[in-house]
Amino acid sequence: MTFDVPGQQGSSDGTFVVLAVVFGVVLLVLLVRGWLRARRVIEDMPVTPAAASPRTPRPPVPPHVRECLDLARAGHADRLREVITSRSFDPDLTDPDGVTPLMVAAAHGRCEVIAVLLELGADPNRLCNLGLTPLGHAVLGGSREAVRTLLAHGARPDLGDPSPRLLAERTGRTDLLAS
Repeated sequence: MTFDVPGQQGSSDGTFVVLAVVFGVVLLVLLVRGWLRARRVIEDMPVTPAAASPRTPRPPVPPHVRECLDLARAGHADRLREVITSRSFDPDLTDPDGVTPLMVAAAHGRCEVIAVLLELGADPNRLCNLGLTPLGHAVLGGSREAVRTLLAHGARPDLGDPSPRLLAERTGRTDLLAS
């Protein structure tokens, strides 16, 4: 089926227009049918808490853990020592992400807090849920003194994923781990 454009003999432009219109209509019908099917599937889905929210809510940080993490972040070494010893807390207590006060102190370059926590038995090679050690947190924080303190207490530069050594290379701070 061809339609000639008036004023031009043997033109096939009319055929192109007709095919384009037919193709557009077919495409529109297919899209509407797909949309209707998808709508039926969605309407038939049960609404459950798991289906309504694909993410599990993050558990809250217990108050005693929050207190210790805040003291480490702020650099209150004496107060942190008092809280941990008077309440018999584990110096490696963690939040839901596996972060310890030593990791927080290392990330913020709080060397006095690092020394107190190591003295109380904190593990310099413990991993958080991200695969970082306190040394990895110190490298990311950029504190040369925190890195030296942790290395002096047995922190391993090749432990973790990513390791502190790899983090130093990727951030251009290999000087932090240099002897």
